[in-house]
Amino acid sequence: MPDVSPARWTARSGIGASRGPGLEAALAKLLTDRRIGQTVQTDVGPGTVWFTPSHAAFLRQAAAHGHRPVIVSGEFTELSEPMRQALRYHRGGWAVEDRWGEWRNGLTGRRLARPDQSVDLARAATLDDLASAHIRPDRSDCAHLMVSATARHRPGAAPLPGEMVELLMTAWDTATGRDDLANWTFGQTEPARRAWDAAELDRLAARDFNAGKRHSAFMIAGSPVAPASMTLVVQRYAGFIFEHVTGLISLGLMGEPSLRGRLATLDQVMRSLTAAAGITFALMMVRAGNRALTQPPVLPGAPIPLSILLGSSLVEGLEIDPRQAYDQFQASPVLDGRGLMVLLDAASGARPQLSDLFDSLDFYRASPRMGISPQQLQTLHYVAAAGERGRD
Repeated sequence: MPDVSPARWTARSGIGASRGPGLEAALAKLLTDRRIGQTVQTDVGPGTVWFTPSHAAFLRQAAAHGHRPVIVSGEFTELSEPMRQALRYHRGGWAVEDRWGEWRNGLTGRRLARPDQSVDLARAATLDDLASAHIRPDRSDCAHLMVSATARHRPGAAPLPGEMVELLMTAWDTATGRDDLANWTFGQTEPARRAWDAAELDRLAARDFNAGKRHSAFMIAGSPVAPASMTLVVQRYAGFIFEHVTGLISLGLMGEPSLRGRLATLDQVMRSLTAAAGITFALMMVRAGNRALTQPPVLPGAPIPLSILLGSSLVEGLEIDPRQAYDQFQASPVLDGRGLMVLLDAASGARPQLSDLFDSLDFYRASPRMGISPQQLQTLHYVAAAGERGRD
């Protein structure tokens, strides 16, 4: 295998804005350092790996040719939240070489014999299989609100894209006593620099649709006062437009006196979402993480599920009896009685567990047309399974 020692890693940035098929292939080729088996690998230097046009091209071209993309780095490299999401969406991996020359999976911490094994996201089965350098509690200096939500609209009555992001912004401003909506930014790649403008989002999404693309992706960044890093995907099916929002909102530094108050307001954030009739699914979680909202090659804090919202399409599609859910899961009727909201508990307590809800409602039968994406279903399963292990 070619030399991939830290000395030869080089950082490369995105190029250009308008990208045709030929230019995208050229960008992907520029970033590709080697092909091994079914993987294509790119070497990156220390610092943050953003979701740039070049990295977007690398991921898309890999998927188009049936390859698994792999990012190869040293231990001082971090992924932005949208880049991490995109890497997982394209079934990619992150291989990290530490200072002692050992490889590990940057997303799970599991030891690797070689970089191409990083596309396997299986978690370490034993402590011996976990690289000890992967556990650095001191990197968890900030509390994150983790959001995964979908809204479904009929094309004729659809609001401007980004309604759900604005609901989250407004709810968070209300909960924290801030008014910072105008300082949020967006872009189709990172770093997001355009001032928040729903009409411009609509124009760009329409341009993508007219060019034959069924979905458009936007990177959303919060303000310095209210840091956030989210991805908004506008997706079109026959008769419906979906908005998928996934990402992180900073709750503040661990140990801050005001953090407890912010945690207490999170139920209000979910209740604000229930005011929008188009919401079909939402999952709120909290975890200890990194102040920069980036993903270091270090195990993050396990997500703690707080609440889940099921809209009418999921309630009907999964054949949930609302009356039984009221009793069994202490669910509350929302969305004019057509949906359910369940407040969750991560430990043994008065509220139900996500793992119980996941098994009882058989989420495996959920489909994108019900208002839940495959990535959201994967997240649900992961968090529910993690909670079940925590009880053993």
